[in-house]
Amino acid sequence: MAGPPFPVFLSTNTDSNMERLLSSLTPKVPLTRIPANCIQDFNRIWNPTPKPMTTYFTLRDLWLSFEQWSAYGAKTKVTVENKGDVDQFFVPSLSAIQIFTNKPHESIRHPRKKMSFQSLYFNTNDLYPQSDEFYSKPYFEFNEKVSPYNRHPLFDTIEKLSISNPALQTLTSIDLAPASWMCVAWYPMCQIPNIGIPIKDFHAAFLTFHSLSSFYQDTVEEDNRSISLKQFGCATYKLEGDIWLNHGPADYLRLCNLHNAAESWLTQLNFEHNDFKFFARQGGHQHVAYAQPPFCYYFDNSSGFLPFFSNCF
Repeated sequence: MAGPPFPVFLSTNTDSNMERLLSSLTPKVPLTRIPANCIQDFNRIWNPTPKPMTTYFTLRDLWLSFEQWSAYGAKTKVTVENKGDVDQFFVPSLSAIQIFTNKPHESIRHPRKKMSFQSLYFNTNDLYPQSDEFYSKPYFEFNEKVSPYNRHPLFDTIEKLSISNPALQTLTSIDLAPASWMCVAWYPMCQIPNIGIPIKDFHAAFLTFHSLSSFYQDTVEEDNRSISLKQFGCATYKLEGDIWLNHGPADYLRLCNLHNAAESWLTQLNFEHNDFKFFARQGGHQHVAYAQPPFCYYFDNSSGFLPFFSNCF
């Protein structure tokens, strides 16, 4: 199964509030290098892509990247016309996750003692090249049903889930099939300072979708030490006013593509995502869909970006 369909979008000369928001809500995870003497054999057995894989990250490090955000909130700078800048804080919670792995499910339910890289990935008893057999049923999945007001922050939820699913702490991005993904719900906490902006403009909540597998990543390695897990999809709720869409068509296009990519991904997996359905049912994108200009874009290989008059959301 292919990985998520990363959207295309127009770039702008300066970051909009939406661009800064998405950047601020992007987890940055430290990388571990595959031992040099294992790179060739590992890629020959496991990596179907032309580009050799030399690094990976652990799920444990991914969860740790949310620890401070879970405690204090994730901060993004918002520029308000004629008002100045304000820092908006969001608290993350785990909305949904599916983990598909090439490893036998029984072996990862009972993690072994620490082993060498060679033992983990070149043991003939554990060699299960990527196949539909291990994509059909996830090792682990979670689909939040609790009201946002009663949810725990993401880091706390993962710690609790790991008690009965310890592999959430031991699996790595090279253990996971391309279909592995997670969705983070971001609900607003507060704004600092208070500069007299109508509070409804800051009621917006967001869902961000991220791939978890090294075998399909539209990610950016930074100095070979860390990786940014960019959003391949997004959905919004109570997106009112123009604060988050201050770059007009570029922001509309970005949100439209991200929303469509998320919807397509969930349809492909046949996953009934509770939060995504709630956001859509509550008209979270109504402002975007009907604001001026009342159209979004799609990308055509022969003609580039073309507008279409449709309800993108």
